[in-house]
Amino acid sequence: MKTALNNNDVAAAVLARQIETRIEETMVPGLGELVAFASRLRLSAARHVASERRRGLRLCVFGGAPRRLNPGVRNARPSTY
Repeated sequence: MKTALNNNDVAAAVLARQIETRIEETMVPGLGELVAFASRLRLSAARHVASERRRGLRLCVFGGAPRRLNPGVRNARPSTY
């Protein structure tokens, strides 16, 4: 029984790595930098921008030209704060 569990664990790890690789291949280079920037912007906006104006700020920053120029996020829907 222990061997079967070990084989399943190995198979699960291999499958997880294959899935991770496929996801990484579909991502746009530099996406991590954009996500880090968005996180900093969100924290700063929460401190300095009234809640009713944050959506407009997000759409301006991520819904305008940067979104059109980045083919990887063109069809993705912007998240809400």
